[in-house]
Parts: sequence; structure tokens; C-alpha cells
Amino acid sequence: MSEQVSVTLDEDDLYAGFRLLGQRNQKQARSFLLQVVPLALLIVLLLLAFPGARFAFLGSPLLAALLGVAILLFVIVLALIVATRPLLRRNARLTLRNHPGMSDPITHTIAPDTFGIRTVFSEAAYPWNRLHGWREDERIVLVLLTRQLFYVVPKRQLQPQQLELLRERLQGAGTASPEVHP
Repeated sequence: MSEQVSVTLDEDDLYAGFRLLGQRNQKQARSFLLQVVPLALLIVLLLLAFPGARFAFLGSPLLAALLGVAILLFVIVLALIVATRPLLRRNARLTLRNHPGMSDPITHTIAPDTFGIRTVFSEAAYPWNRLHGWREDERIVLVLLTRQLFYVVPKRQLQPQQLELLRERLQGAGTASPEVHP
């Protein structure tokens, strides 16, 4: 049994797809910050507690330069974390505006053997067992062709039985188990 679903993406759908795809990278960046901040605090505490360490640190041009580099890297990582959401939103808006067919209706075919996509300009079918995986949140199902290439299926445009069929086919094909995000 095959189901065909015609959907139209909006900026929020594509933004949700980019966010789901990038959540692993954001977790890694936050983990990095959680490791660096205590280390930096420990160094500051040592410098405050021991006058000899403070004298050695302030008297060494090499250590002063390394401190400057460390502070610069910390600020850059922090700025990237803060700028991620606006950059993803901008990317979603520009993708919909500049890529032909992205804002036109997209037909997804949920067939027994393949996941099909048809747009105004292209048509493709992917065997379920060749998909890289899938993720979902409250808004979308993200079907991953590779780690970076994906299709967004907005849940609000699916009937409940179509959504269940899509999940069932994705799970049954041996694709990576979903990462469900609230």
C-alpha cells in the first residue's frame, strides 16, 4: 500500500529541520564550554591563591599570549552558540526564496519499498533501508538521506494514519532509531 502526501514547506518547517540536524553539534559546543569554564575558573583560583604563580604568569609573555588566544577562542565559540538560531532562521528563509521548487508543493510517496519525493523540478525514490536515519520533533519528521542531506515532512500536513505509516516504514527499514526532540 502506498500513500501520497502533498506538502508545502514554510520557513518554520525548514528552520525546524536545520535545528534538528544541528542539535548534535550544539550539544558538542555546550559540552566544550562546560569543560572549558571550570578549567578557566581553576586557573584563576590558582592565580589568586598563589602570589608566585601570579608573578610567573604575569611575567611571561608566552603565557600572556596564550591567555589572549584562549580568551579569543572562548568568545568565538560563545558567539557562534548565540548566533546559531538567527543564522539557521536566515538560512531557511534564503533557501526557500532562492532554490527553485522549495516553496512549491512537494509530493512524498510512502511506498512499501521506497520513500519518494516529487517536486516541480525533480523526482526521486529512495529505498527505506538506504536512508541514513530520521528524527522528529513536535513540528516535523526529518528524513535523512545522509548525515547532512535531508527532507522535511511537516506533520501538520499529514493525516494521523499517514504519519504512523511513515514512522512504521522508517522503523521497519532498519534506519537508525529516531531522535525525538520535544
